[in-house]
Amino acid sequence: MATLFDALLHTARALEALHESVATGGSTTTIIDNRLSALGWVADDFDQGTAFWIRDANGSAGSQSRIVSDFNLTGSGTITVESAFSATIETADNYGVMTRRYTRGLLVSKINEALQELGEIESFTDIVSTGALEYALAATFKRIARIIAGNTTTTPQAWTRIPTYQHAEGRLLFKTAPASGNTIRIYYYANHAAVYADADAINPDINIDWLGMAASVKCARWRLGQPGADQRAQTALLNDLMSREGGIRARRLRWRPNSITNVFPTGYPET
Repeated sequence: MATLFDALLHTARALEALHESVATGGSTTTIIDNRLSALGWVADDFDQGTAFWIRDANGSAGSQSRIVSDFNLTGSGTITVESAFSATIETADNYGVMTRRYTRGLLVSKINEALQELGEIESFTDIVSTGALEYALAATFKRIARIIAGNTTTTPQAWTRIPTYQHAEGRLLFKTAPASGNTIRIYYYANHAAVYADADAINPDINIDWLGMAASVKCARWRLGQPGADQRAQTALLNDLMSREGGIRARRLRWRPNSITNVFPTGYPET
């Protein structure tokens, strides 16, 4: 499942604002790349920008973003972050870094704007049956599309439609109780929850390429109105991003809504 980190990375790449390379060392609070000065970067270029730990060569971490507190070229190119990564950055880890032209806060804001503009989309949540007829639901569940239940420990998973239920005032009432221990999967319509942490999940039906492109359009438009922006270059970038975003949207790849009349998503046959 895609996360906010994936959306941030897609947005940064679309904006052509991300420098990507391979670390030559580091720690939990630094990324070292001794090639940076040769590429023309100077001290403090990345201060208050964003560092991305894209891939841990050892496969145990990665997919983390941090605000850069300092960029120093003394001895080697050292990017220091404000808060520690969950593990040590080591040689051969893939990383990315961008300046403060587009801050992490701005990217997060525009990603959330794009998500909210989708309106209500279909999501699902699972609860474990206790064999009871009644369950409490959060206020999020205002419009339920359908409910299925089944034993998710079997292969393939066997789901059964629950055609009769009542939902009102935060309570879900069944006529016949699903078997205790089985999973009750509730499909519902709601606006996407705001995302802030790297690991926050993006609804799997939302195309992450579209989301990154839509957020980049918003970032580029914001930048166009800021002091010091190169109007001609920024307008060209904005037009290109809008064209690419429109192409993805036209192919209906933003999300894949399941029809409310379909009892089961693909691969979940009724038993």
